[in-house]
Order: sequence, then C-alpha cells, then structure tokens
Amino acid sequence: MNKDNTSISKSRCYPFGNDLEILLPLKKVCMFHPIATPGLPTLVTHYQPIVNCVTSEIIGFEGLTRATTEHCLLGPDVFIPAILEADLGGEMDLHVLDRVKRDINALGTRFADTIFFVNVFRSSLGDPRLRENLCHQTPTTQGARVCLEISEQGEALTDFQTLCDLRRHGTLMAFDDYDPRYFSDAAVSQIAPEFLKIRWDVYLGPDHAEICQTISTLDRHNTQIIVEGIETAAQCEAVRRAGFQLVQGFHYHPPMPFESLCALSDTAIR
Repeated sequence: MNKDNTSISKSRCYPFGNDLEILLPLKKVCMFHPIATPGLPTLVTHYQPIVNCVTSEIIGFEGLTRATTEHCLLGPDVFIPAILEADLGGEMDLHVLDRVKRDINALGTRFADTIFFVNVFRSSLGDPRLRENLCHQTPTTQGARVCLEISEQGEALTDFQTLCDLRRHGTLMAFDDYDPRYFSDAAVSQIAPEFLKIRWDVYLGPDHAEICQTISTLDRHNTQIIVEGIETAAQCEAVRRAGFQLVQGFHYHPPMPFESLCALSDTAIR
C-alpha cells in the first residue's frame, strides 16, 4: 500500500521516452524510464472523481499524476519542480494526455458522457503538438472528452490568444485553483471556460465578495463551478447551502488507480 492507500499497478506505469533524466532533490534519477524498475521512480496517473453532491453521481475525473517507486508515491511538490527545472513540462503534459486518452479508450463506452480533466503547464499551451493531440481526441475517446485544466501558476493569466485558439478548435477548458489575483473577470469572460474550479477555503477567504461577483458573471456563459477540497460532511452541506452542486475531495473519493475506476458501479456514473 502507498501513501494514498491505493495499490499501484505496474501495468499502468506507462513508459515515457528514453534517457530523460530528472534531478530530484536527493538524487539524480531517470523518472521516465522504459521499464518500471524497482526503486526507480515512474509516473503513474490516479483519478479523483468529481461528484454532483445533490445526486451523488460522478460527472468526471481529474487525472492526478504522481511519481512512484516500488513502495510509495511521491507528491507533485517533490517531482514537479524537478521536471520544470529540467524543462520537461511540455513532454510530461503530452505523456499524461496520451495516458489519459489511452485509459479512456480502455473503458470503452461505459463512461461515454464523462469528462476527464487534465492539468497542463501554462508553458505547454502554445505547443502545436498539444493542440494536434486535443483536436484528434474524438472519436478515439468514444464519447468521453478531455478537458484542459489551466492554473495560474503564480502569475496573471495573459495567454488569451492561445487559449482562444484552443477554444476555437473545440477544446473543453477549466480554470483551476481560481484566484481573482490571477484570473481577471475580463479573462474569465473572454475565454468562457466550461468549468471554474475553486477551493472551498479560498471561496470563504478574504476575496469572497469578488469571487461571488465572478461566479455571477459566469452564469451568463453557463460555466459550471467545481468546489475542491471537500473533506467532511459539514463542508459538503455548506457547499450545498451555498448553491453549488459539483464537488471534489476526499469526503467522496480519494484519488484511485485505473483499476479502481474500472470497478466503479455503473449507477455511480452520470
């Protein structure tokens, strides 16, 4: 068992390229390796459901990438800085997107109306390989669709032209970890994403009034709000009272490996 209390299946540790070395804080290791060698970190993707807290139906999954050794998972706080330092963010995004699409295909038509969320680095948005990959996601994904999660990553959102180009190609989009310091109302209105993801503690924070104004603006664009970080029944009830329906957090489901996703009951999926 690993830190997330889920089993790791080496059959899902897809190899990624050859001879790509990542500098981790303690030692230099080859993370993206053609063989999942014991003790050698390899990327895996776990899926955390996004749930309608009124009906309890799962409407989507966020693909969460982790680095794993034989005995434990390494969180993104460990390996993401190393990947960025090695200038491999774009390669990792393409790898994860391909992996998620491969998993969707393996599901067949069971989750045909489900959204699979994939977080990408802002620096990858202008990569033509990413656009080509997204433009060819149907019909290979058999009805299920990929939605790009765009996060602020510590700086204001300014990639308007790139995002608009992706939107014109039919790309589903979500703004992740919404913070009004980085996502202006003008940006949100111009891109009009299908989803806005916000942490519950941020919603209740000092920018509450501004966030409510943004949410009111998004109603005109039919943007759906997903509240993240729901860990308790009390938080879930508070979310419902605030008028939200879509939630994500450990109160409903922890991130799960692909095999656990496959084992979900058909009645749990929208």
